[in-house]
Amino acid sequence: MVAGVVCLFIPGAQGVGVSILLGWGLSFGLSILFNGGKIDKSTFLEAAIGGILGAVSFGVGGVLTKVASSIGKKIITAIGSSPITRRVIGSLVSGGKNILTKVPGPIRGILSKVATKGGVFGAVDGVVTSIADDWLRGKKIDWKKALASGLVGTLTFGIFAYAGPAIAQQANKIPIVKTVTAKIESVAGKWFKPNSACACNLKYTTSKTQKHVHEGETVTDPQSPYNGKWSGGGLHNWRKMKERVKQDGYYFNKVEKDQNGVLNVEVRRVGYDPKTLNKYENIKKALETLQSGNASKKQQKKAQKLLQQNNIDPNTDPNSIDPKTLARKEQVISKTVYPSHYTEQQIDEMGEKALDQYLQSHKLQYSTLPNGDVEPIKFNAVVKGPDGKNIEVEGYVVPKPDGTVDYIDILTP
Repeated sequence: MVAGVVCLFIPGAQGVGVSILLGWGLSFGLSILFNGGKIDKSTFLEAAIGGILGAVSFGVGGVLTKVASSIGKKIITAIGSSPITRRVIGSLVSGGKNILTKVPGPIRGILSKVATKGGVFGAVDGVVTSIADDWLRGKKIDWKKALASGLVGTLTFGIFAYAGPAIAQQANKIPIVKTVTAKIESVAGKWFKPNSACACNLKYTTSKTQKHVHEGETVTDPQSPYNGKWSGGGLHNWRKMKERVKQDGYYFNKVEKDQNGVLNVEVRRVGYDPKTLNKYENIKKALETLQSGNASKKQQKKAQKLLQQNNIDPNTDPNSIDPKTLARKEQVISKTVYPSHYTEQQIDEMGEKALDQYLQSHKLQYSTLPNGDVEPIKFNAVVKGPDGKNIEVEGYVVPKPDGTVDYIDILTP
């Protein structure tokens, strides 16, 4: 456990640290559960072995990734060029397709995920981890158990790869899930500014910067018509913007492209005021109660009182009341978006270039706002995009007390 904590503070070793701590914690918890709630020497032994196996699993993943990206490609190319290989594989594929057409859709989807590099990784990881577990316990290696672990690893990957995105997508449609997730991210962003979310070695871009630019900010006010939806803040990535607009039930009013490919868009935000929606839902229900003919006197009295308070004629047709239409709120916002073919990494790199260029002729002055937060400083510069076009990039940077850069806060074309 101590080794895992130490690794968290060593650049480049954070992944190992997380793997050790996850293995330690999971093994510790399961050991207590299967030990009748008791904590003894065996509990800590299981936790220690779990931590070591976590590091082993992390290492296996790293090695496999390297092999797959270098030596693996050469081996696959060599094998694939053989005429015999082509004939054998062709027959297998042809027969496999006939079998798969008879398999239920979900099973077919899982098998399609299993037959990928990730499925192979899951198998190898399961085998190696099982062998390491036997060795650490001083046991003879159980090859049957190792092969079974490999199969479980492959199937687990297939199930999660197939069902995971769908589950996450459906869960994200639930307002409370979206609200809680956004709130946790907003709070965590004040405590942590990890650069680990970057695939490249960016100096100033943090996960907070990337979330703002590529995902946008989310409303977390239950009383807002747009609760759980995009607030209109951030989001300058065209592909992600299209996804977010569709997901939140918004619309594009206008999309225009300038000579350099930068998009100027108008987005119509659509939401429903919760108080108004609740008000007219109650009015409609009251009308239905009065006109049903089978409501109790108490129910009739309550419905009449509600209608009187809102000056509604008791004879009004309930079907003429559409709560959603009456509670609908709209707002049009204008945004500038990076050229549609720019990737997330290219956008992040352009922000870094713009800030570097700005710093060549400007110094950052550190100061704080009344609430104690560091005051961000606006910067802008014209930089070349990956396609050679000149794009003006501007944003806000948060400085450190010594005048150096802490991180980029906001970025926009």
